[in-house]
Amino acid sequence: MDVLTNEPVTRVVDEVIEDGYILSTHYIKGILSRKEYRLNGKLHRLDGPAIISYYKTGKLYAEEYYLYDQRHRPFEEGPAYIGYYETGNIYLVKYFVDGEMSRSYTYKPDVVIYYENGLIKYEWYGLGENYDDNEHDGIIENNNNAITNQA
Repeated sequence: MDVLTNEPVTRVVDEVIEDGYILSTHYIKGILSRKEYRLNGKLHRLDGPAIISYYKTGKLYAEEYYLYDQRHRPFEEGPAYIGYYETGNIYLVKYFVDGEMSRSYTYKPDVVIYYENGLIKYEWYGLGENYDDNEHDGIIENNNNAITNQA
């Protein structure tokens, strides 16, 4: 089953690409739905997202970064998960390192949800051990530019 459409994947093409990677390309009724990069059976890619998902229209739905089957992308390189509106604007970003969603020590949100116009709708700040700024714990909501703390 395709995770985006909940429809059965009708065709998967596996091909060996450089350095032993296997690229699995998933199709639903002839339409590209997902690409996965694996190394030794694990989601893994050093030079880009390990999972790329598409809307039925062919437009980008999401990019997910993995190393050795764990969501991972160094914070300074960007989020490990990026979800898109069908217009191409970013809908959602999540930051993971070594499978853990937390960048609390940076005093920046772990998750950000955007309105389609690009303004921030929600920010979620983790509750990591080294994070003591209670003013930002929990979810910060932006309703028509009025920010409220949902913690």
